[in-house]
Amino acid sequence: MSLFSKEVDVIIGRPFKLHGRGPDYFDCIGVVLWLFERGLYIKLIDPLNANIRADTIKQFSDQFIEIHSAESLQLGDIIYFDRPLLADCHVAIVENHRYCVGTQGDTGVLRDELNQVLDQGQIKFYRPKQLK
Repeated sequence: MSLFSKEVDVIIGRPFKLHGRGPDYFDCIGVVLWLFERGLYIKLIDPLNANIRADTIKQFSDQFIEIHSAESLQLGDIIYFDRPLLADCHVAIVENHRYCVGTQGDTGVLRDELNQVLDQGQIKFYRPKQLK
């Protein structure tokens, strides 16, 4: 089992809390930041930190390249869900060819079947430049 998957196992079931960055509570970006730092040893800029500035979001997005095919997804890739009807967005992180990890309000941190997640409509894929 990979270090990344071990870190996933540690946080599975932790409750959802908006702006949660761990270790006790997580939101979706909190899971991504946590797993990058502890499972991949990559420190990402938090786009929603308390001192948010317009350039912080640009700095965050500049850390990634867009991937145009779900078939090329790999460990550490980000799945971005644009949910205009809910007026929000959501992210999950790819664990392997079978699973991704994200959050839900009622269940907290969870491991989802990747093929089911890919059927959820308007999604985009991003890879951190450090993992090219």
